[in-house]
Amino acid sequence: MEAGNSLAPFKGEGLLQFPVAHGTACLCSSKCCLLRAARHGLLFTSEGKVSIKQARYASDEGPLDPKCKCRVCTRYSRAYLRHLYASNEVLAQVLNTVHNLTYYLDEMRAVRHSIGLGKRASFLSGDRP
Repeated sequence: MEAGNSLAPFKGEGLLQFPVAHGTACLCSSKCCLLRAARHGLLFTSEGKVSIKQARYASDEGPLDPKCKCRVCTRYSRAYLRHLYASNEVLAQVLNTVHNLTYYLDEMRAVRHSIGLGKRASFLSGDRP
């Protein structure tokens, strides 16, 4: 059975399709990937990935992502998020997940906006609308 045909029923049901090696496709639940990253202290920001478990964030009183307007970035510092993660608090996973989901929702919103304006190439080069 061809992979594309066997996966067709799942398209459009909260799954994203990503091209991978050898010309095949991989279906990945966006929530699954973002939740796993959040559980392991990996946060996505406009400045790149942040591994909140690193000791350098222990005294960083700045927001996780200065450009992000989510509840986590506007209320909590990197130091507090690191403290929660290092203490194995469940709240760390919750806040990390809220931020990661918000970040990717904003990213996808920007992608849709750029494509709608016919600016696909400029978006991929890093320019923002």
